[in-house]
Amino acid sequence: MTVDAWYLDDDMVTDQRKPHRQDPNAPAGESDLQEVGVLCWSFDTDTYKDDPEFAKVWTLHSYLCVCLFVFSCLCRLLLLGMCVETF
Repeated sequence: MTVDAWYLDDDMVTDQRKPHRQDPNAPAGESDLQEVGVLCWSFDTDTYKDDPEFAKVWTLHSYLCVCLFVFSCLCRLLLLGMCVETF
């Protein structure tokens, strides 16, 4: 799984849904994300309920609900805006 993360710029005027990358870009690596508490997993949406690794994560973190975000290349941007508003 690939995660694209970066440190935000100081622009407080531009729409917050825009990427707000610094110029030059200052990428945030996986260790940077873990340091601030970001956890990330990827599971097959068709079989995750039977995946022992999913069950392990679910139990370890005492999760109460599941939020699935599934994006295709064709509808990614449209759905992303709706998911951000919902989340």
